[in-house]
Amino acid sequence: MNHPHSSNTSRRRWLVVLSFSIILVAAASTAVYLRASQLSSLPKFQLVAEADLASRAYDAEILAQFTVGEKRLIGLFYTLPDAELPYFDLSLIGPGDQRQVILHSEDYRTDQNGGGSWQQHLTPGSYRLALTAEPGRGLLSVYTDYPRS
Repeated sequence: MNHPHSSNTSRRRWLVVLSFSIILVAAASTAVYLRASQLSSLPKFQLVAEADLASRAYDAEILAQFTVGEKRLIGLFYTLPDAELPYFDLSLIGPGDQRQVILHSEDYRTDQNGGGSWQQHLTPGSYRLALTAEPGRGLLSVYTDYPRS
């Protein structure tokens, strides 16, 4: 014998699951759209480096450098779509060889929306963007909102 209460509870659970599913799909779709459109909505960012990670290994290779004249907020945006790398390290080396990790990973994989952003207040001095990576699949592009020298 079916109880009306049992049927209502099942229906409510189904509606809750359906609602959460719709919310998750909407959030994922928005994230994909935002990642694809981020660069066009950030016109002050300019390409400062690219590295074809399939072509060879990189060992603390300097991809870009710039000098900061006064303390200020510096932003980096990087894309690395469809990557598959055994080892990946992108760092910023500043005055006194102080190293700030932007992204470090072993067995690093991304989908078509791979990438991210990094912001930090930097003190005056010279900075170098360094890449260490074992060969794999991927094209790294790095953009900054600070003019390079």
